Amino acid sequence: MRHLSWIITVPVALLAISFAVSNREWIDLTIWPLPFALSAPLYLLVLGGLAVGFLIGALLTWIGQHGHRRDAKQRGQRIRELTAEVNRYRDRENTVEEESARAREAERIATAESASDRAIALEKPSAARHSP
Repeated sequence: MRHLSWIITVPVALLAISFAVSNREWIDLTIWPLPFALSAPLYLLVLGGLAVGFLIGALLTWIGQHGHRRDAKQRGQRIRELTAEVNRYRDRENTVEEESARAREAERIATAESASDRAIALEKPSAARHSP
């Protein structure tokens, strides 16, 4: 893209320089209903007119794209909101999974303790039977 820019810019600049060197004579510019005249070199009036036309076109394009820029800004904001919501749900899911793992571990320990208590309870009567 950078080379394409140079391929276009250099010939246009050379053409503008050639035009300016070839058209250095002064002309009087008058607009009929207005009482004044403007005296300037021809190249300045032509290239100035092109520059003003370019700027006006760029301004009108920029104004015309306002709706697209606004939509893009709103969509970007919506994407940020949805991303934050997804992150909150992921955090909540991780918290729930951690709590669930802790609950399963506590249940496993309680079950093991319960089984251990039953085993001890079962051993006590048999120990009492063997005693004279």
